Amino acid sequence: MADRPFSDRKSLGRFIVGVVLLAGLVTASPAGAAPQILGLLATGGPVDLTCEDGRCAAEFSSFCLQRERRGPGYLAAYKIASSGGVTLTIASPEREAISMPAGGLVSIEAVRGYTVVRLSMPAARIAAFGGVSASVTVGEHVSLVPVADAGDPDPLTDNETTQATGPHRQLADDVFRASDGMAEAARTIRRMVNSAPPYGRLDELMVDLNRRYWDRLTPGS
Repeated sequence: MADRPFSDRKSLGRFIVGVVLLAGLVTASPAGAAPQILGLLATGGPVDLTCEDGRCAAEFSSFCLQRERRGPGYLAAYKIASSGGVTLTIASPEREAISMPAGGLVSIEAVRGYTVVRLSMPAARIAAFGGVSASVTVGEHVSLVPVADAGDPDPLTDNETTQATGPHRQLADDVFRASDGMAEAARTIRRMVNSAPPYGRLDELMVDLNRRYWDRLTPGS
């Protein structure tokens, strides 16, 4: 069952609230400056990449780890902060599978603000490994950092990266575990909608999870 478009005023109202919350995480920063570091929600299992026009891809839920940085623009490029957290599995025609770290093998792009990223790779690369299909599994504690731009007027500092991918990422995990099943709901919905265009409900869910994280990080603000 895929997400459905908004059909009533209540749903539309929730969507507007989500957009406002999202906008509240995007603060002023110099034009061209590095966007926010993101967290990647664990999938709890493999997610198949769907191949079309020579490229294989799937979408994954993500969330903001840096309120002070601007949100990512459409197709902003990211990379996995540390190896081992994201696994690429390639299956052969005989259903034999090989698994390897996905870093350096998949491209990562933001596609809907900080809430959704797309992981993709050329179908030819899968074939080069002797495979006919591929899947990606996202483990726990995974962070994504924006690909550095040589002309960046305000690049990420080592301290920013350490804080966002370390204690802030751990806090996000703690909040999501205590989220009354919202994180698991996001995983389930993402699995179901990967084969069809998603609508606002899942993005709204990730915004709400992010709001809980920021409430914990900055109590009383």
